[in-house]
Amino acid sequence: MRKILLLALMAAVSSVSIAQSNRFEAGIAAMNRGRFAVAYRSWLPLAEAGMPEAQLNLGLLYQSGQGVNIDLEKALYWYEQAASAGLAEAHLNLGMMYFEGMIVEQDYTVSFREFQSASTQGLASGSLMLGRMLFEGLGVDQDKVRARELFLDAAKSGLPEAQFAYAIVAQT
Repeated sequence: MRKILLLALMAAVSSVSIAQSNRFEAGIAAMNRGRFAVAYRSWLPLAEAGMPEAQLNLGLLYQSGQGVNIDLEKALYWYEQAASAGLAEAHLNLGMMYFEGMIVEQDYTVSFREFQSASTQGLASGSLMLGRMLFEGLGVDQDKVRARELFLDAAKSGLPEAQFAYAIVAQT
């Protein structure tokens, strides 16, 4: 009897997971066709249920005003939710909001921490921004050697901005 219940539970969880995946992919397809409101409607229930990728995408929609009115407070909220689940791209976007002072007071300490988290997870853009902060001494002690290493790591991933940054610092 336990085995039957366990199998039934596993089947139910699997079908919910497949349905969520299908709904998420439907949102991606809608976004790719420029149907941002449809993408929003696909992702909102998933984000509310705790799916970090959907939370990140809602943040992007609110930040850009695609399919919804621009609402930086909601963008920040969804980025925070996705970052708390460990999503590297959410850490990067959250870091950018603090770096640029969008809807929050500019805070290089928070942005550095968020970029560091994104970089540690292998996100080249996180390494680029972390390197920039270290190179320019923004909120941290200037460390051009470490910045150069970060630019090189990000450049190796093929990120053009990082390749350019590395080319600049390699000449100094």
